[in-house]
Amino acid sequence: MAVIEAIATHYLEADAASVEFTSIPATYEHLQLRFTARGTDTTAATYYTSLNLQFGTGGGSVDTGTNYSRHYMYGQGTAETGGSNTGINQIWMGTIENAGSGTGTEHVGRYAAGLVTITDYTNTNKNTTCWGLQGRHSYWSPEVRFNSGLWSATGAVDRIKLAPYTGSFVRGSEFTLYGLNSS
Repeated sequence: MAVIEAIATHYLEADAASVEFTSIPATYEHLQLRFTARGTDTTAATYYTSLNLQFGTGGGSVDTGTNYSRHYMYGQGTAETGGSNTGINQIWMGTIENAGSGTGTEHVGRYAAGLVTITDYTNTNKNTTCWGLQGRHSYWSPEVRFNSGLWSATGAVDRIKLAPYTGSFVRGSEFTLYGLNSS
């Protein structure tokens, strides 16, 4: 029987440029991050921004070097695409709607929802990997994304930072980190 325990929750009472989970205990097999979020950019042409993830180890700050890679595929309406990047400074784990999305009120207040699973985060014999599933109602049509990422480091993860590519997270965005064990 799987055991899922909430470690920490960040509910934003005000807009924030980033969210960090620190001092993550090394007592779980895997971690899972669940979120509902929206960006602050009010430029009408900026419908969405990417949700970016960085890891840290050893009680220090997150790694901002070009030690990350990612793969993604998504479908939006009847279109689909995919791709990958290597040697980047963060993992793009999906997109979130911005405050300026669309020209009508039908887009105001929409939040993207998703989850990111970080596997074997304490295993110092391999690089850290993660995968995510995320959905949002974009300006044009609903979108679903599948993402995976690699951090080319073998230290035990004890810090996770999330930030939008542009702007900040809006008030009301929520992020919860869970620990997962098989029994």
